[in-house]
Amino acid sequence: MLASLLAPLLRRPLLCLALLWAGGIVLATRVPLGWSAWLPAAVGGLAAWALLTARRHPAAPAALCLAVLALSAALAGWRLAPPGPGDPRWLPVGAATVVGYPLGPALHTDYGWRMPFRLTARAVGDHWVEAAGAVYLTGRELPPEPGRRWRVRGRVLPAEEVGNPFGFAWSAYLAERDLTASMRAYAAAPLGDSAPASRLYVVRAGLSERLAASMPAVYGPLYAQLLDSLVLGVYGSPLPPALTEQFRRAGTIHLMVVSGSQVALLGGILLFPLWLSVSGRARTTYPRARTLLLLCSLPILGLYVALADRGASVDRALLMGLLMTLAVFLALSPLARTRAFHPDGLTLLGAAALVILIGRPATLFGPSMQLSFAAVCGLLTLTPVFMRLLHPRLGPVALLVSATLGAQLMTYPVLAWHFGAIPLLAPLTNLVAVPLVALLLPLGLLTLVFATVVPPVAVLLNMINVPLLNGLLFVSAAAARLPFASLPLVVRSPWLILLYLALLAAGALALSRWLDTREDEWAIPAGREPVMW
Repeated sequence: MLASLLAPLLRRPLLCLALLWAGGIVLATRVPLGWSAWLPAAVGGLAAWALLTARRHPAAPAALCLAVLALSAALAGWRLAPPGPGDPRWLPVGAATVVGYPLGPALHTDYGWRMPFRLTARAVGDHWVEAAGAVYLTGRELPPEPGRRWRVRGRVLPAEEVGNPFGFAWSAYLAERDLTASMRAYAAAPLGDSAPASRLYVVRAGLSERLAASMPAVYGPLYAQLLDSLVLGVYGSPLPPALTEQFRRAGTIHLMVVSGSQVALLGGILLFPLWLSVSGRARTTYPRARTLLLLCSLPILGLYVALADRGASVDRALLMGLLMTLAVFLALSPLARTRAFHPDGLTLLGAAALVILIGRPATLFGPSMQLSFAAVCGLLTLTPVFMRLLHPRLGPVALLVSATLGAQLMTYPVLAWHFGAIPLLAPLTNLVAVPLVALLLPLGLLTLVFATVVPPVAVLLNMINVPLLNGLLFVSAAAARLPFASLPLVVRSPWLILLYLALLAAGALALSRWLDTREDEWAIPAGREPVMW
């Protein structure tokens, strides 16, 4: 049984390397030796691996694994090291007065507003010294407005103080967003000079204003906020806290922020012509039309990612698209044709994880990356098993049900760890919400384009968008009102999560073997396999 569970992992070296790299990052946080101690261990491990490989010793793979763990820990220890007193990014814990400017609009929650705030100077006694980096600024009074420089008086919080209601590692949360400290603002006063504004922020704010202006006044501002949040992300138009909680209880909050779901849906829409022909589906040859569509889709996806909110889930989806395009070109080579080369979803997932973790190790501890990679792993491993079970009974609907079950079952431990609650009705609400969002996303993007070029056409498109948004609101509200919609569950032991994943893998393997014994009854027609775009 254990060999069967590990076989899909051991057949994919890139996935094994990504898991080892993640293990090294965790090791660096649990055993804080510093990068200078881990680096010699990595060099020694590589030397031992080279020596054992030359002698064909069976311990060579173990030496390589230890070397990768030490190398990952060295890089993580160097990247995650907090700034010291000599660093301009360093802020002492306690009362502080700083000067800087907001990097974006404030997000309003039940706990006040919050925003990233770029520092330019800080007070030390009676004089000012240069400051650098960005802080996570929170408060309850009126927040500083972007485009101006502000003097803020407040208190710098300890790095490990619980600064969010869910209790996950606060220092990792800050490091994931390139923030050096958390500061609670007590008073803010504008200064005379203006602050530099990000060109991307100016463009995004202009698009949000045009999209809001295209929504007729009779519908109210809520629909403009919903469409803006769905298309550009939560920083495009922050949702009201009560509505955010409603989507969270219903298990549809991931559809209201720009994440890998939006990128995957948009990619699926752009590549939709491939589904009209069996030759364009997975595990077949790659015709010229497929290559051309991929080359045309990637710039559109890249532009959308640049305009929308960034996050580990979005980076993962775009990286997998880039790697899949590379795999297509490799598949067109004569060597690949002779060896029947096909891109593998788990290998692409491991490669994307490796790129993200090397560039920014702190993302490993954030809920964004964990939820995104867990959901895609569920789609690639559990969804095919559920598809085989449900397709003979549900037909085309089986793909949506299987994908929802696979993604939700894998993300439940992450939700319990970070947010202390599991949306039990998410598999049911997503059956209705995902098709609605699949229609709203292209219509919303078209509305955004026409709102910039031909506003009257955008007004007409919103006559279609509003009923779809009403359907999304109705489904989320109906699910959130049920007392058992969300199960409060706080998990703080990683061993419980590993046990859950092992039982889930064993159950999926047992179900797959049972289906193999009834292959004639539970077979899936060729070309209808669940695939990643």
